[in-house]
Amino acid sequence: MANTNLDTNELMQSTKDTVRKGVDTVRENAGQLTDEARLFMQDQIENLSVRMEDLSQQFKDRAAQMDTHIKSNPYLYLLGAAGLGFVLAKFTKAKD
Repeated sequence: MANTNLDTNELMQSTKDTVRKGVDTVRENAGQLTDEARLFMQDQIENLSVRMEDLSQQFKDRAAQMDTHIKSNPYLYLLGAAGLGFVLAKFTKAKD
């Protein structure tokens, strides 16, 4: 019976050691995955930031081009706006 208790104690200790090693391995892997995820997200945020800056610059360039074109042809845009106003007024008039 003493031999059985010794075997049980050894088995329990071996099981505890195995579980501890498993927990340590999981913690290491989780830490590594967390670091990899953080680096991936930082990279994606940097890429997004660069893309947003590029789009912002493109928008500013287009707005400047549009402003220049409007200033060089003001009557064309004035007539276009008036025509659009007449068309909208025609469609939105209340019918009696």
